[in-house]
Amino acid sequence: MQENQIKALIKLISKEDGEANAGLKRELAQVIKDHPATIKNILDEGYSAPAFLYNMVEESAWDALRKGFISFSNKINPDLQEGLYLVSRFLNPTLPGVFIERRVEDLARMLRPAMLNCADYYEVAASMSILFFRTAGFSAAQNALRAQDVAFYSFLREKRGSALCIASLYQLLAQRYGIDANIIDLAGRVLVQFVPPTDKPFYVDPVDQGKIISEEDCRQFIAERGIEWEDDFILPASSRYVIRRFLSNLVFVYNKQRDERRLKFLRSYLSILEA
Repeated sequence: MQENQIKALIKLISKEDGEANAGLKRELAQVIKDHPATIKNILDEGYSAPAFLYNMVEESAWDALRKGFISFSNKINPDLQEGLYLVSRFLNPTLPGVFIERRVEDLARMLRPAMLNCADYYEVAASMSILFFRTAGFSAAQNALRAQDVAFYSFLREKRGSALCIASLYQLLAQRYGIDANIIDLAGRVLVQFVPPTDKPFYVDPVDQGKIISEEDCRQFIAERGIEWEDDFILPASSRYVIRRFLSNLVFVYNKQRDERRLKFLRSYLSILEA
């Protein structure tokens, strides 16, 4: 279908209502699915598109995103970065596939000189924290989370994000250097666990400028909240679990906004990962 035909269909939808409007929108939805490049050209050329067109383009992208989450969920050991990209695409459906990879690789290169002088995992963790919070200027969004604070691509661009975003950045860079580092969920508190080859694990708090804490500190945190300690508190979280947490955070944000249009899709993604 040519651009002028699509614009004529959009104009007709704007004039019709009731069942006729619904039928025409179904036709447009199929056009959006079959001719995404043409739709993008229409939106990019400055065409005064009605709000319903933008909504339908978003919803078409979100519907297609289900396949990505199904593929991710079906893997025995899904890749965290892949999951972060899928969550990011919910906010930015046209996000280039290489965006996150390139930003993380840039940070890994910046870290390399410090890594050459690290004697142990403690120095590795400290070097990462210096890079993140001092050199690169990342900061934790602790209150009034926005959707942008949850999307990893936006976190990399704006350098402000949730504890889960910062913890994920620790893990991604650690993986690139063969460092055993994992995200843990300490009864709702997100930490990064470093596991030295010949020493006890220790933990990094992504909200507190990368402060290093011990297992004893973790136990005290739990005790102060009147919760009985369980060893599961310090077990590494799987990539599937981490991505579920990201999606749950987005659900929390859009629940407060009462945005049922977005919530419908987010809940469907969660159901895929929980199956």
